[in-house]
Amino acid sequence: MRPFYTLILTAALCFVAGYTIGKKHKPIPTAPATEQAEAVPVSEPAPIPAPIPETRQPTAPEVIPPKPTEPERFAARALQAEITLTDSIARSLICELLTATEKHLKVRRKSDNRIVEVPVTMLSQEDQAFAAYLYKVEQEKQLPASISDADKIWDELFKGM
Repeated sequence: MRPFYTLILTAALCFVAGYTIGKKHKPIPTAPATEQAEAVPVSEPAPIPAPIPETRQPTAPEVIPPKPTEPERFAARALQAEITLTDSIARSLICELLTATEKHLKVRRKSDNRIVEVPVTMLSQEDQAFAAYLYKVEQEKQLPASISDADKIWDELFKGM
């Protein structure tokens, strides 16, 4: 209880000291808020100097190997004997690619040499794009063959005309 009385006594002494000092030194009167202050002339800002261009010595350009584009990556991947397909939940399948259709990939699993059809919708985004590339390439290979067969037939039929 003794420290509490000491604290109260110290606070009271500080209050009295502040009050008496404040009485002796009267505050400086301030101008009323309605009066306007004198306008002070504003000097113009100094102009900003133009930046000095740096002169660089020509250096040999860094040779950055170009990243292969998506079709180039897919073409290189399609030529591999074994490819790894990943599904949407990160399971992997090591296989040999046989054929590609719009909705399925026909592959031979390396683990047991079984031929299975993998639905494209089960694959990861990158592998779905790869499957679409494979299907597109197969379609391009089939179209010229069928057109050339038809051309041969028409040529034989109308040879003498």
